[in-house]
Amino acid sequence: MKTKNGVSFGLLSGVFWGLGLTISAYIFSIFTDLSPFVVAAAHDFLSIFILLGYLLVKEGKVRFSIFLNIRNVSVIIGALLAGPIGMQANLYAVKYIGSSLASSVSAIYPAVSVLLAFFFLKHKISKYSIWNFINHCRNYCSDLQG
Repeated sequence: MKTKNGVSFGLLSGVFWGLGLTISAYIFSIFTDLSPFVVAAAHDFLSIFILLGYLLVKEGKVRFSIFLNIRNVSVIIGALLAGPIGMQANLYAVKYIGSSLASSVSAIYPAVSVLLAFFFLKHKISKYSIWNFINHCRNYCSDLQG
């Protein structure tokens, strides 16, 4: 059951990520002088309220005590790096090279995640993951060439 839910959420993530990049490219085509920083800030600001609304509906409250746990602080630091910095870099890519090529270039992040988990978290990598990593890097290189 966990695998099925994980795959479903992974697919939803990809669909909404692609939709978000397409909408961002459309916004940049209309407002050519708009800074990706403004779009990233609006994106993150809107995301905060969507998640807060979800928590309030599902849980009935927001527990701020989660910010006191050191493990949660490391997740917050990771989210700050991946969120605003990663989103801004991605939106600059969309503005300057378009959403299709930006998606191809940013699709390398799963391979980077696997390598970082292997070296820093000492996660074991299956043969399937190694095969996917090699295939992903091959596709990435072919996208950049053609």
